[in-house]
Amino acid sequence: MADFRVLITDRASAQLHEIVEWIEQRAPETAQRWFKKTLTEITSLSIMPRRHSLARESIQLKMELREILVGKRKWRVLYTIRDQDVIVMCIRIGALGPVTAEDLSGD
Repeated sequence: MADFRVLITDRASAQLHEIVEWIEQRAPETAQRWFKKTLTEITSLSIMPRRHSLARESIQLKMELREILVGKRKWRVLYTIRDQDVIVMCIRIGALGPVTAEDLSGD
């Protein structure tokens, strides 16, 4: 079984850093743990990325959109798979509601 290449869009990378800053303001000791756990989850997508469930928006957006839930607040790491690439498209808290095509577009 071949490994997948994991890519993070500019948007998802910016979201990741914004979330860490937000957590740091509330619980500094938690921020780095959350960051490390999230990066570990993301890098683990290089092997068997389809092991995570389809996101609820997958049908509406007409794409294979999968998600990883991270932490107690259920942060969503949303990604798609294209050939041998896993592309992390969006990172956000589940309480924000469904993602839209605009949430996933652009770098």
